Amino acid sequence: MVFITDTVFSEASVGMPSMAALQTALGEFGIARVSASDEALYLAGQVYAAYKKSKGDGKKDGVLPDFLIGAVAQIEGLALITFNDKDFVSRFPQLEVVAPTL
Repeated sequence: MVFITDTVFSEASVGMPSMAALQTALGEFGIARVSASDEALYLAGQVYAAYKKSKGDGKKDGVLPDFLIGAVAQIEGLALITFNDKDFVSRFPQLEVVAPTL
């Protein structure tokens, strides 16, 4: 089964003409949504704080959404499929990260 977080739902909405169209598309692909628990939200904040504290040259500013996605996946015990594995592997040690190749 494939899940997306609320964050990914929001990101996907950018390319859709309506919420109904997005929900229909997700349903057609059999994609379900998983919402963030307080535990996942707290973990994302802690990972973000550590990232900001260690921020040096070359660090990105807009990583909190990625950290929310990673925290939800780790807390829920779900594998994360991403082309951007570097933002997750070192920050979520208990998370199974799958990085497909093209």
